[in-house]
Amino acid sequence: MYIFLIRQFADLDHATPIIYKMAQKGSAAIRLLCQDLDYDIHTDFIIKYLREKFGIKTDYSYSLYAAGGFKRILSKSVLWVRQVFPKIGGKLFKKFQHQLYDEKWAESLLTHLEASALILDFQKDTKFSTRVLTEASRHLGIPVIAITHGVTMRVSDIEEKSFLFAADVKICANHHQVEFYKTQNDTKNDIKVMGSTRYCDEWESIYNTILTNTFECHDLPGDNEKLNVLFFERPKIGFYGDHDIVQAVGKLDFVNVVHKGKPKVRYASVGVRGSSYPSARLVQWADVVVMSVSSIALEVLWQDKPLIYLKYPAPHDLCVFEQYQACWVINSQSELMDALRQLHLNAAYRPYHQENVDRLFEDAVYAADKTRDVLGDYADFILNYKTTKFFGDRNT
Repeated sequence: MYIFLIRQFADLDHATPIIYKMAQKGSAAIRLLCQDLDYDIHTDFIIKYLREKFGIKTDYSYSLYAAGGFKRILSKSVLWVRQVFPKIGGKLFKKFQHQLYDEKWAESLLTHLEASALILDFQKDTKFSTRVLTEASRHLGIPVIAITHGVTMRVSDIEEKSFLFAADVKICANHHQVEFYKTQNDTKNDIKVMGSTRYCDEWESIYNTILTNTFECHDLPGDNEKLNVLFFERPKIGFYGDHDIVQAVGKLDFVNVVHKGKPKVRYASVGVRGSSYPSARLVQWADVVVMSVSSIALEVLWQDKPLIYLKYPAPHDLCVFEQYQACWVINSQSELMDALRQLHLNAAYRPYHQENVDRLFEDAVYAADKTRDVLGDYADFILNYKTTKFFGDRNT
């Protein structure tokens, strides 16, 4: 069985296309395990799609306790308290986590599930139970495959991810990403560049169809005479929904404004119109998207919506879509206002060229090969991968 270990929305977005393709091939059993007890896997619309279409089973990793005895009873009790009394249960879970969910638990879990491979996103090995699960996999001779949870768009001031868990192989979306995930110990066989599962055409078509059928968005503004403007916040530079720029645009009489908070910031978007919808669904609604640096820009460009890049709030940032001249760079508030007025008069206007957008997608999404079958390549690689590394006694 192929075990996908996910945390929440970010890595889920990039893992589910692979699960879809592997399940479509019908040649392997797949299990999706969520490490984050605060993430609701029961209502997630993509997990629901995989469950209904392919029968993919999903559980919280901590709820599976293959071994019996006192620890299993204690584990169920702690999880129950955490669910019913979150505040007290959270402290209780933290107190017992390392005692209950150790490497013995991890090995028992992987053995019980008859794991063929453990696939998880690039992350610190201190996150949740990542360390014990990856170490147990290596001791059991089970391949550990690291996959990207994003497509890096910011070029400047990126921290190298040398603190990752040890993996047999790392799969990056593009060559630019390799710079940040390769360590001194990695050889050319340890890193594969295979494109972006999230933003390739095959998954985009499926994903956008699911979004349209799942979210009707009746509460979003629907005045066809006005320009629908979508803002994406960026907390790192203080760009929130109450920013002066967003407020100024909201006062224009020819626009409808929706602001999307950053999903990983818990409760940041409560009460904000549109905050409960996936970003790509809001892009479908929008006539124009205004943002700083984020890989969601690829969604905007795939949907052929005008991409306005606010450069001046963080002038020293350098991003990939700016490098490729595949966006509308804005250097002042007055420029933004003029751009919105122009789009209101002519929705088809773009100050950048489609060939630049195509070049960006070829390099960033298809790893410099537009003919690449991204989902098929990922699925085939994982299904056929056999580790040649040996980390310890597989019988311990």
